[in-house]
Amino acid sequence: METKEVLTQGEIDALLSGVEDSSVPTEKGTNLNQGEVQLVDFSNQNQLLNTGIPMLNVAHERFALDYCESISNTMRCASTVEFAGTHIISFIDYLNSMELPTFINFIHLKPMSGLALAVFDADLIGALVDRFYGGGISYNEAPEGKRDFTPSEKRMGNMLLQSAFTDLKAAWQSLLPLEPELVQTETNPDFSHLLNPSEPLMLNTFNINFDNGGGKFQLAIPHTMIEPLQDRLMSVYKPETPEINANWAPVIIEEIKSTTMQVASILGRAELSVKEMLDLSPGDVIPLDAQDKVTLYAEGVPVFFGEFGASNGKNAIKVTGKVSRQ
Repeated sequence: METKEVLTQGEIDALLSGVEDSSVPTEKGTNLNQGEVQLVDFSNQNQLLNTGIPMLNVAHERFALDYCESISNTMRCASTVEFAGTHIISFIDYLNSMELPTFINFIHLKPMSGLALAVFDADLIGALVDRFYGGGISYNEAPEGKRDFTPSEKRMGNMLLQSAFTDLKAAWQSLLPLEPELVQTETNPDFSHLLNPSEPLMLNTFNINFDNGGGKFQLAIPHTMIEPLQDRLMSVYKPETPEINANWAPVIIEEIKSTTMQVASILGRAELSVKEMLDLSPGDVIPLDAQDKVTLYAEGVPVFFGEFGASNGKNAIKVTGKVSRQ
């Protein structure tokens, strides 16, 4: 089907000619309010995810510790949960990397809007069931495309999910009041196309291990859920400025005023060679280059200018000026 031209070649030539001779205005942005415009780099939409969010990493490390304790208490066995890091992957690529079956949970993470994923692989579910009931789990006997979790395995997956909800809520408490909520559960990746295939996901992986094996739990958060919280997640904690108690100020000032300090002044200077210093003996006189105007020091800090003289039969310095702090 032919595409109808918006402009003819003659109109295009006339427009280009008008731009060259300035008969057609080409000014941009004259009606923009600078206070309402925000620059967006559409060529680097995933910049926030690629650079990483340190505060989220801290929350996930905290979650790993709490989740380890929750699993150990539930299964009555030793376990380890390790936060293996974060990487970026599209939703469709993530689904294609899943094996059958996989315990896939689409969840809300209120107050964030959108769907996130909480995913437990078959190795983790199998290790937990094996640990809880005994025996071994194998999916190799089932025909391709027919494998699925048993009711006991699904129940174990739900137990893991509820524990993850509780620990995620506690770990994110310092960031925002998270309220996880289950929306839908699938075990076949082919039936899990609920998001935009090209949607970039922040995939957080946690390795969970027991003495008889283990597997992975992954929390996948879409870019569209994280982006509105960029300012809050990237902000650095700033301690509050301590309040000044004005009642203590007069007391401190009076205490400072009663403090004693050493006051001294250099009345004269002389230069001697090393040989002259070695030849000195008791009774020798060292002539000083004395000056009438001297500097008065308080604990080694110059504070006043003065004149050397005598007062009431004692050597004294008359203050004549104040030393500038600069």
